[in-house]
Amino acid sequence: MESIQSKITEQFGTSTNHVIVTLYKDEKDNIGWHNDKPATIDPETPIYIFSFGEQRPLLFRENGSEE
Repeated sequence: MESIQSKITEQFGTSTNHVIVTLYKDEKDNIGWHNDKPATIDPETPIYIFSFGEQRPLLFRENGSEE
């Protein structure tokens, strides 16, 4: 993970503490709604997303918390 983080910093000139990697094998492969630890997300730090395989839309929804 440190190697990936180092490459991201080198390539994009910024650091991050969240990286999402997904692989969708076919049109039926998916993940359900989930809530990723909002307490550790810094709104000033980008979250990098790498998605492989089948295309999927990235959707956000309100989670009902103040975080």
